Amino acid sequence: MALAGLWSLFNLVVLVLLVVLAIFGIQALRKYLKTPAALPAAGGLSLGAKLCRQRQARGMTVESVAQSLGVTPQEVEAWEKDTADPTDQQLMDLAALYGGSLADLFRRRVRFPSKMPPLADPSGLPGAASFVPFTL
Repeated sequence: MALAGLWSLFNLVVLVLLVVLAIFGIQALRKYLKTPAALPAAGGLSLGAKLCRQRQARGMTVESVAQSLGVTPQEVEAWEKDTADPTDQQLMDLAALYGGSLADLFRRRVRFPSKMPPLADPSGLPGAASFVPFTL
């Protein structure tokens, strides 16, 4: 009996720690995304643009999202226009509503060039003095 009580207490402590870590992780991610280096580069999408695309891809209206989350349509529009930020809980609810995860909302798509530029002459590079072209 005492062992079962200790096991339940252990499970409760682990659950609380996981929730706390999730909250700190979300806060750190949000802080990172507000730094200038994390702002969307050319071709990158802001969080609001991603939320808008996710909603539209699922054929949902601003009103239906707002009703599902218990907020006003104006709040959802503000999130999508990047004039306001959803709370951590609202972000988790949005990810669940759109059938994905928080990582999907924050993931960036990296595009590589389809054709690589030609390599430059290595003689102009530092340390190229020892470069000797190999010929047959």
